[in-house]
Amino acid sequence: MERILIGLPEFTIENVVSAKPVVLQVSWLGQAICPHCGGKELRIKDSFWRSIKNIPLRASPLSLLVKCHKYHCKDCNAYFNSRLPGVKKWSRTTELLKKAVFSAYNKGYSNKDIATENAIGVASVERFYHQMIRHKDSHLKNRSWPRILGIDEHRFTKKQGYLTTFCDLQKQRVFDIAKEKSSAELHVFLSSLKGRERVRIVCIDMNSTYRKMVKEWFPNAKIVADRFHVIRLVNHHFSKVCKLVDEEHIAFGRGGLMRMLVTRRDRLNEKQQNMLKEYFF
Repeated sequence: MERILIGLPEFTIENVVSAKPVVLQVSWLGQAICPHCGGKELRIKDSFWRSIKNIPLRASPLSLLVKCHKYHCKDCNAYFNSRLPGVKKWSRTTELLKKAVFSAYNKGYSNKDIATENAIGVASVERFYHQMIRHKDSHLKNRSWPRILGIDEHRFTKKQGYLTTFCDLQKQRVFDIAKEKSSAELHVFLSSLKGRERVRIVCIDMNSTYRKMVKEWFPNAKIVADRFHVIRLVNHHFSKVCKLVDEEHIAFGRGGLMRMLVTRRDRLNEKQQNMLKEYFF
């Protein structure tokens, strides 16, 4: 229940200090560990109350009152304060609140509206947004290539040219998008990310440019031809052969025989199946 109300794990609600504004007295149920040596032999030297702003509860600003301690580690003789999950050191707001501010900012809400809803200052809204931007930027810079990679190009605009899409096929999501499509043009992007040697499979179309790029940048990867492009290539050559054999009778329009030949048999109606039988038999 506490996880649903305040969104933080390992916390329990002890008391409702105030109903308006909402202030809840909570306790952390986790075990304190020395951040310097990992020791668990600790002595409580002092205690203090810490007020932390959290995401609103039923459209009302929410504050959490947590009893924290100053510890003395008997193993390394170091002193430190309680470290709470979901709250950074010295911070007076939870990471959930910062993420909520970041999301509202991206949706176009004004700084004043966000500040009023969460009972924080306008300057805090801007500061939280920039903190989340730096966090996401560092995350993108430190990520590694996925083990199963999909590569395909898309024509963006006539002026902008081509874009290359890299997909994490194991997680079924877009990994990144880079401008241009040749190995030389993608050199800066490909060299900026770590873990190219961990890529095991690369799924591409039958473009020789991409085959060359995969062999150069992903030496441990096996190249797999994308099924969609294989079928499309087979259909293309099949159509060319049909034109050479009997262009006079095989129609290539929407309702023609060529369209029926590349359609699954169970998706053809009775009339279309009879047309194919009459032609071949």
